[in-house]
Amino acid sequence: MAFIVIAVAVGIPIIFLYVVRALDLYASGGFRPVLFSLGWGLIAFFLSLQVNTFAVPYVGYALIPILVAPIVEELFKSIILLYYFRHPDFKYFVDESIYGFAAGIGFAVAENLLYLNRVGVAGGLILAVSRAFSTSLMHGSASALVGVALGRFRFGKGRNRLASLVLGWGAAMALHIALII
Repeated sequence: MAFIVIAVAVGIPIIFLYVVRALDLYASGGFRPVLFSLGWGLIAFFLSLQVNTFAVPYVGYALIPILVAPIVEELFKSIILLYYFRHPDFKYFVDESIYGFAAGIGFAVAENLLYLNRVGVAGGLILAVSRAFSTSLMHGSASALVGVALGRFRFGKGRNRLASLVLGWGAAMALHIALII
């Protein structure tokens, strides 16, 4: 039973990533950056966990999911996007959104496993399924929004570039908060 629970918590988000990557019409980005972004999402999770835990005494546990976590987590997940933003192979904004989705999925997989560890196998399957189809998609989509915004910033013209970047991060954080509420 534990194998099935873990397979659902990890496998379904990875399948979502595979589908998003397979639907990439431009296919200009390589597979290695997708894997690197997925791995970065795991690191971003552990960094965010440290910051969120550190913030608990200052803002209270109840405010972490709606005040601290959306900001901290979206910023940490998008660090990899800032790296690819400067990369000369970055030709289409879609690449950046796929890398963002991959980072969000990596983050979600680590978070799913943490939550499963807390509840145990008994309630794990329901939790794994619900998180795979909600929180995992939210983390991937929020990071993809930042990727689109960075692509717009890089390839856009005029003064709206900065506004789109701020709106992209704001939309990612708002999506994150909306799932909590």
